[in-house]
Amino acid sequence: MNAEEVLEVFRKTLAEVEERDFSQITGESNLSDLDVDSVAMMEVIGCIEDDLDIVIPDDAFTGAERVSDVVAAILAHLPS
Repeated sequence: MNAEEVLEVFRKTLAEVEERDFSQITGESNLSDLDVDSVAMMEVIGCIEDDLDIVIPDDAFTGAERVSDVVAAILAHLPS
């Protein structure tokens, strides 16, 4: 799975949790501009972990400011 595929999973999952369209977000989108609270974001990450059968420690997202930071954290925990 590559970064673009992970980004698409993130967009899809975020849209399902928030019940809004996020098709316009890119890796360069700021997380703060998404208008998604931390509880919803944790739900999104939990769903992605379940869908991809991975576990990502919470601290992997420390300092994440852009969508690309989240994508990188997910990619780093995918099996090789």
